[in-house]
Amino acid sequence: MPAQTTRVRMTKKQQLLVCRKSDACLGMTNRQLAEWAAPKFCLPKTPVKSTIFATLRSCSRLDELAADCVERKEFRAPGFLQQKAVVAEFVVRAEWEGFG
Repeated sequence: MPAQTTRVRMTKKQQLLVCRKSDACLGMTNRQLAEWAAPKFCLPKTPVKSTIFATLRSCSRLDELAADCVERKEFRAPGFLQQKAVVAEFVVRAEWEGFG
């Protein structure tokens, strides 16, 4: 059986800090940013360069996040709350009509 690999996932706040570090230190490479992030955020291993690259590409989107979204690791789909409300309404109607 192959050994399990540990996938490094940073919160949006950590990704924002990587963006800010990149802006402050323009000469840093993606590898250097990854090596800076690992001990700074107590990550289980150093992120790969592509993780840092993807983070830097999404800086403008990260800057627009609401304060309650910053601690998450994933973005919520825009329609998630609306979808949740529709499902809740369906369940209530089903119970009211005797289907549950």
